[in-house]
Amino acid sequence: MEVTANVVLNNALASVQVVPVAFNGEVLPGNGSLQNDYVVQFFPSVASDVPSYDYVDSQDNRRVLKTGDTMSGTLHMQGGDVVAYGNAGSQIKAVQGAGIIIQDHGSLSVEGSGRVYTNFASSQSNGDLHIQRGNSDRLIVGLYYTQFKRPARYDGTTMATAGDEVNDLIPRGYLDTRINNLDLGNTYVAKAGDVMFGELSWDDNVVDAIKIAPVEGSQAIINYFENPTTQTTLIDLKLKGDSDTNRYRILGGDSAANTMVTYTSSGDIIYSTDVSMNNYKVTDLGDPSETTDAANKGYVDNTISQATDDLADIYVAKTGDTMTGKLTIADGGLRVSNSQDINVEGGDVRVTNSGNVISNTWKSVGDSNMSIKRDNNTKFNIYSTYTLTSQPLRYNGAVDTQNDQDLITKGYVDSNSILNGKGTFYQTRN
Repeated sequence: MEVTANVVLNNALASVQVVPVAFNGEVLPGNGSLQNDYVVQFFPSVASDVPSYDYVDSQDNRRVLKTGDTMSGTLHMQGGDVVAYGNAGSQIKAVQGAGIIIQDHGSLSVEGSGRVYTNFASSQSNGDLHIQRGNSDRLIVGLYYTQFKRPARYDGTTMATAGDEVNDLIPRGYLDTRINNLDLGNTYVAKAGDVMFGELSWDDNVVDAIKIAPVEGSQAIINYFENPTTQTTLIDLKLKGDSDTNRYRILGGDSAANTMVTYTSSGDIIYSTDVSMNNYKVTDLGDPSETTDAANKGYVDNTISQATDDLADIYVAKTGDTMTGKLTIADGGLRVSNSQDINVEGGDVRVTNSGNVISNTWKSVGDSNMSIKRDNNTKFNIYSTYTLTSQPLRYNGAVDTQNDQDLITKGYVDSNSILNGKGTFYQTRN
């Protein structure tokens, strides 16, 4: 063995740095200390070399004991497997934040009844994490989803509590049980047809709540009763609110935009179009109170009967009646036909202006006298035995009197008198 030493003067002391040289030619640095014994380390280079005690211990510390040990560094496996086998409970552990990293498509395999226990499992380089059984994927944890290659199933203990939280994945049995317990037949309305027993309401934002669109040429029916009932049975359409602004409307016309009838929650029915009864009657109609109200037959008949009674005191009946006042005909005249009479008792028949009285016969009532007046001045008085005039009678133009009963004019008398104008002619009246 060769030993070289370098002496360095440092104040009063000499610092000797010893550099031993091993048999195998490796240079081992000295520690520069003079207080500790310096032991030269001999490292065998071939199998026949005798190692030192320290060499043997140092080599043992570089290995992991089969009986169990702890690694302080990283174990890299290239082309081999790390296998835990033997008695039940043999384990490979990474503790105190250490991990097991499998790269380049490597895998962690557990055979037999072995298990993997970890609080955290992660894939490398943001790749998918595969969990396999027999080289077949059973679970793939992807970037945006987790995919099961076989059905996921809870054990009996876990299944008893599955569904306790809203985010739990539930087993099929849980769902089937819940569905069976729903009693859908008495809870929900079947699309194929069903019967409701409660109230159906819509959200405020719902516009088209019910839409019935039958196929062209077909018929859609809303049935309210299935069979006749023996007692009063009601279906009510309730308009709540007691307001004339709460309205239920039936629309029609172009694009169903025209209001045909409106029902208000205050009790009014407002029609906005003509109503055809199709030759049927409106029955049980109440008596009208407003001038625009419809009138029933009873009201009309009673009103006419009452008006007839009232009119009897005001108007003259066509079948015959008595007037207490004057009858004035301003235009058109008065005509009596078919041998009917105009009887005036204690009154007058006056014809004013250019009016005429045209009649074939004038008669007094009974055996009473009859007067003919002009401007309220009597011109003729017809008595039972004679007629008295209050002014001369005159023919309209020349009249040829031929009968002995004809009244003659003064001119006729003058032209045929014996005296011929030379004296006075006196006629004795019998």
